[in-house]
Parts: sequence; C-alpha cells; structure tokens
Amino acid sequence: MAKAGGESGFTLLEVLVAFTILSMSLAASLQVFAGGLRSNRASGDYLTAVSRAQTRLDLASGQGYLRPGDWSGAYSDGMEWQTTIRSTASAGGQSLYTIDVRVSFDDHKRAATLRTARVAP
Repeated sequence: MAKAGGESGFTLLEVLVAFTILSMSLAASLQVFAGGLRSNRASGDYLTAVSRAQTRLDLASGQGYLRPGDWSGAYSDGMEWQTTIRSTASAGGQSLYTIDVRVSFDDHKRAATLRTARVAP
C-alpha cells in the first residue's frame, strides 16, 4: 500500500489478518483430510469384515452336513466372528438351515452380518 511519505509495504495489522485467514484455511483443510482418512480406514475395515464373514459362511455351508449350533472366535487383529446355524424346517428327509455369520470390529461398535439358507439331509 502506498503511504503518505511515499513508502510502500504492509502494516502489521494487515499481516496478522492475512496470517489468521491462512491459519483458519489450513485448519479446515486438515480437518477435511483427517475425516477422509478416518472414512478410508472404516471402509477398509468393513470390507475386511465382509470378506471374512463370506469365508465363514462358505466354511459353514460347504460341509457335507449342517449341524445346528453357535461358534465364535477372534482374529489376531481384534475382529471377532460368530456363526449361528439353525434348523428351521424339515420335509422329506431334507432340512432347511439358516446360517448367520457376524464379524464385529471397532470394539463391537460396527459389524458385517451375512445370512443364507441351505437345504441339507
């Protein structure tokens, strides 16, 4: 800015205002970036949980016979799984089974649950 004496430059107040605006913009950008990282991790954990639930579902329903009951366990990274098999109906020597698999993570705050039905002798 031009001064009365012909000098040009910024006043201390102008520099402080510019610095404050820059700081606020940077803080907002960092919050958006951190939120994106949290969302990325959560979606990765959910994808892992769904994949593990599908594997447990395949293991439970891939047996030659289905046995009603509850089974559970944990993975080394802290995720836990629970498989439940129930016989829901029988006819003509065949039984209908429902299989539920739940994989929980984030201290049981979140979970992926898959359910299927199978017919077996």
